[in-house]
Amino acid sequence: MLKIVSPQDLDERTLVQRAIARDKEAFGALYDRHVVRVYRHLYYMVGNTAEADRFDELAKIALRRQISYEGQAKTLETQAAQQTVLADKLKDGLNKLRVKREELVQRRDELVARAKMAQAQAQVQKTMKSVSVMDPTSELARFEEGIRRQEAQVRGMEEVSAASLEDQFASLESAEDEQEVDARLATLKSGG
Repeated sequence: MLKIVSPQDLDERTLVQRAIARDKEAFGALYDRHVVRVYRHLYYMVGNTAEADRFDELAKIALRRQISYEGQAKTLETQAAQQTVLADKLKDGLNKLRVKREELVQRRDELVARAKMAQAQAQVQKTMKSVSVMDPTSELARFEEGIRRQEAQVRGMEEVSAASLEDQFASLESAEDEQEVDARLATLKSGG
């Protein structure tokens, strides 16, 4: 069973150590133990009761301020600890964001590279479709087809020309025949 010890029951050395460690109860027990002696000493030092009371009041004011400052210090320590925890969380969050950004940049670069590769492959396939590597005569076949078309055009133009030449010769022949007829008729008329 745990026995609770009152600060009044502690020895002087332990009370001083605890008071130095900011234990208010230990400080209060020391004050209560020595207030009468301190007051007497003050009275002896200053020589009258009014001055001793004044120093006693100043001591109380100092003690009140000390207690107030200790409370403020604890509050500020708590706030500082909370701020430290918050700052650590923010640092961790920032580091996670940096890692995520790096991953996104790598992924974007990978996707850009893949898109360029796909575009290049599509261009190769398009080129391969227009030129057959397996059939080297395909280009010759297209060239030969072009020549055949040109030859057919030339033959067609010759046929058209030939037809019009024949017509021209036929018209010349009929013109010559007509001149012959006219010349003979003129000869007959002239009596001859």
